[in-house]
Amino acid sequence: MLLSTKWFMLFFLMFSCSFAFSQTSSDDLIVWMKKDAPDVWRSYFRSWNNTKVEYTEIITEKNTQIENNLCSMFLSYPCMEHQRLDNINHKERLVVFNRHYRFSLERKQGNEDWGIDYVEPIYDFLPSEKLDFPALFEKNNVSVELFIGNTFARGFMFSLGDWFPVIFNQPEFRILEVKEVVENNEKLIWIRYDYNPPQRSNQLLRGGEVFLMPNCFWLIKRADIRLLEPDGTMVNAIISCEYDFSSGAIPYLRSHSMFIKEYSCMFKRIFANYQIVENASIKNFTLSHYGFPEPNFDNSRRTSTNRVRNILMGLMTIIIIIALWRMIQRRRRKM
Repeated sequence: MLLSTKWFMLFFLMFSCSFAFSQTSSDDLIVWMKKDAPDVWRSYFRSWNNTKVEYTEIITEKNTQIENNLCSMFLSYPCMEHQRLDNINHKERLVVFNRHYRFSLERKQGNEDWGIDYVEPIYDFLPSEKLDFPALFEKNNVSVELFIGNTFARGFMFSLGDWFPVIFNQPEFRILEVKEVVENNEKLIWIRYDYNPPQRSNQLLRGGEVFLMPNCFWLIKRADIRLLEPDGTMVNAIISCEYDFSSGAIPYLRSHSMFIKEYSCMFKRIFANYQIVENASIKNFTLSHYGFPEPNFDNSRRTSTNRVRNILMGLMTIIIIIALWRMIQRRRRKM
């Protein structure tokens, strides 16, 4: 009996020590991540200056193609050029930023002549060392940061318009469980989390699970997330990312996909042809480069211009980020 009691006590102590170690290990992982990841994320976000990339954007629902777009982006901060060719509707759109203003041009596919969609002044901009992931549904306008996040830093994107680094820093984000795992000799950090943000009409993301690569800028490798629709329905989506590590210090995103299980709907981008372009001419980011006269903004009208600009940019943001989701909802209701 005494021997049995000793073995029982030994087992109890071993179990207690193991449990305590596990708890400490999880706490250490959380402390490490909170200390290390935010600065690394910002570093990755700011590393794409003088970079050009092309990508294909394909959206399918139950094997039916809804969108097929060929895009390219060139960042030479504070200048930027983003071109999008809609192969289904046969439209081409160009969005350009320079130090003083931004503008958008549109034309039908095959047409050589551009038409001006809008021209808006830029009165101030952030220095490059302060660029960060956009809090999309709080600022609600189109910015260089939004295009960087949607393109070069899409490896951090969850639902349309939600970046994990932004969510991670919000008080409503709660880590429920965390552990280190090894897959194919690669160390990953697995996190199960809960997220209940303040009511925002267009923010869909709630809780889920995510696998991060701590040795590679804490990039997302894959995730299983929950999305709350405006009507209160909860749906599930799978995020998957592939990277190219051959370039050296900065991993290139090769593909980013989000598959919504309930609708068999896939949002996918495939990236190619990353190029470094130094000393780009500022003239390439102006209206005169496309054959239009340069704008002459009246500073006395700054307040009203800002108001109109915010409305236009807000509408454009909703069109880019939310319209696809709403279209899927309408199609689902008709079935």
